Amino acid sequence: MYATWYGKAFTLVHWRRTLKNQPKWCAYVAQLEKEKKQSQIPIDVADDIGSEHPIGRDAAKAQCKGKRKSEEVVDAITLLGDNINKIALVTQERKQEREKKLEEKRKEKAKVAYERRKQLTKLRVKAEKAAEEKLGSQLDILAPIKY
Repeated sequence: MYATWYGKAFTLVHWRRTLKNQPKWCAYVAQLEKEKKQSQIPIDVADDIGSEHPIGRDAAKAQCKGKRKSEEVVDAITLLGDNINKIALVTQERKQEREKKLEEKRKEKAKVAYERRKQLTKLRVKAEKAAEEKLGSQLDILAPIKY
């Protein structure tokens, strides 16, 4: 019988012969048989058919993680939206500041160029007056030649 159940021969035959008639072993076997008879009491399964079983530990964890993940995603999206708006405002402000600085630099360059032209014209006029005073009559000869 052991060989058919387990697929190998029972190797502890000498221990079985020694223990099978001992009172401690007989009490243990009697208790096992009593428990076996008690467990064979029919159970009414009709009560359990309509009721729902509580979810298991793993299913509850997965459900919590799923909810938490979806809540975290929603929170992250709102934070991201807020951050994007802030970033857009900051970049727009920086762009306006750069444009103002560039406009000021352009005005400064234009002012400097105007001042230089003004000084150059003054110097030309001064140079022409000095040349007229020194050269006087010789300029009348050079007047028809244009450079």
